[in-house]
Amino acid sequence: MEFDISQLLLKENLLNEEDLKKFLKLSKERNERLDTILLKEGHVSEENLLKFLGKILSIPFLSKLSVDKIEEAVLKSIPIKILKSYKLLPVEKNQDVLTIATSDPFNLPSTGELASITGYKIKLVLACEKEISVNLDKLYKPDSGSTEDVMKEMREDISSFIRDEKTEDLLDLANKAPVIKLVNLMIFQAIEKRASDIHIEPLPGKLRVRYRIDGVLYDALTPPKAYHAAIVSRIKVMASLNIAERRLPQDGRFDIKSGDKEIDIRVSVIPVAGGERVVLRLLDRASLIDLTELGLDEQMYKIVDNLIHLSNGIILVTGPTGSGKTTTLYAALSRINSPDKNIVTVEDPIEYQLPGIAQIQVKPEINLTFANGLRSILRHDPDIIMVGEMRDLDTVDIAIRASLTGHLVFSTIHTNDTAGAITRLIDMGVEPYLLTSSVRAIIAQRLIRKICSHCKIEYNLEHKDEILELEKLGIKKEDLPKKLSKGKGCSYCHEGYSGRIAIFEILLIQEQIEKMIMERKPSRSIRNEAKKLGMRTLRGDGLKKVYEGITTLSEVLSETQEVMD
Repeated sequence: MEFDISQLLLKENLLNEEDLKKFLKLSKERNERLDTILLKEGHVSEENLLKFLGKILSIPFLSKLSVDKIEEAVLKSIPIKILKSYKLLPVEKNQDVLTIATSDPFNLPSTGELASITGYKIKLVLACEKEISVNLDKLYKPDSGSTEDVMKEMREDISSFIRDEKTEDLLDLANKAPVIKLVNLMIFQAIEKRASDIHIEPLPGKLRVRYRIDGVLYDALTPPKAYHAAIVSRIKVMASLNIAERRLPQDGRFDIKSGDKEIDIRVSVIPVAGGERVVLRLLDRASLIDLTELGLDEQMYKIVDNLIHLSNGIILVTGPTGSGKTTTLYAALSRINSPDKNIVTVEDPIEYQLPGIAQIQVKPEINLTFANGLRSILRHDPDIIMVGEMRDLDTVDIAIRASLTGHLVFSTIHTNDTAGAITRLIDMGVEPYLLTSSVRAIIAQRLIRKICSHCKIEYNLEHKDEILELEKLGIKKEDLPKKLSKGKGCSYCHEGYSGRIAIFEILLIQEQIEKMIMERKPSRSIRNEAKKLGMRTLRGDGLKKVYEGITTLSEVLSETQEVMD
């Protein structure tokens, strides 16, 4: 850094003396700047830190950016490599002054260098890195043309899209320019809308394309049914699948680059009535999030941080498919990953590549199962092991043995809540005494949609149904909040929601819980005892986020309806 900000942080009450010593020590150990350490450790938010830096550096902070006023000539004056390398964004040109946003005022070319490159005088503003990245993608997104343009081009040669059984004809269809453009448009549009999946579904008389955004499917395109064979064939070509095989399911993958994002796309094709149905799963390799960004409040973060730094035992993460279990485990592994630890995982599939961690892909066709992979891992002197899923008793037994011999084991299991995981493991054949000896904690989670920050409004709590629901949750009338928040709906969001956050329930295997497990008590009794010991339930954590204006009551109730408190 150009100068020491530690005393200024103390003065602004962003740090106390004890925290400052701790973070300065971490800064020295990791050879990272103090402000970087504060962000990574979750001590301050990026927005608050940038506002603080803006104050001491006399640089304005902008919470929202827009690139609507940027001219083509200005964009051409700055090499895209410089913008992406330093996370810079041209915001506005006023006569001979160019305003550029940065999220890191200590790591960028000098204003003199930027002035000589662009030919303009430079004015700096500060903005959050995500805000800069989103707008950079808007400026430099691939020019695939509009949906209407591509459709028009395809209609001009509609005879080309009549289904043909010959492989060479299908291959010819897949490589026609309009088809390539339409498939590219689907993918890039989905990335722009933050979709996690693209569904291509043949229906009677039409072809439906839907995007899954924040866990909800939305209609996107409806190309004529005649294009179906061409679109499916194109995707098969991209994923190196057999385009002539239309009777059996096929799975594949391919990579694309969109702006500075590298997207891994998993392809699944299944035969259904009316043709072949395709689902594309989009995984942004750079979207792996930090433990501090999951949605844990300060109390829960400290509990999880202590758990993942244990030397042995099993930590289980539970929840339905798509609840973010793997993301939580990756965030935990990234947090404790260091050169002095040997971390090995066995997964199906490997969703993200983690630097410095050995990751094994399960391959049942050659008998490389979770259990067999885990056996091999134990011969590689691991400190920490991650097993993608506890699917069978064999895998659970080996994981327990590993934890009892001094290894820290992370894994997932499919149950509705934390206490249900104990019952599931006992039903699988695990002896209660082994459970109490090995399992340290069980974490349940769900993903809920966040209220859009662009159209968020407060409203008085007057609706009878909402008041009734809160009273059902045990909230006394006098404790009901006066106001709640919701999104009106705008161009930045979907139905007033934008993005998702996790809600958690953490069951620590304490002495009282151990006794109940040994007595094979039902999960409801264990859950009630855990609540008496201070466990915040999924609904309780969701309700806290409702009160904080992060999400809505209806969202929490819908995502936790199977878990009754």
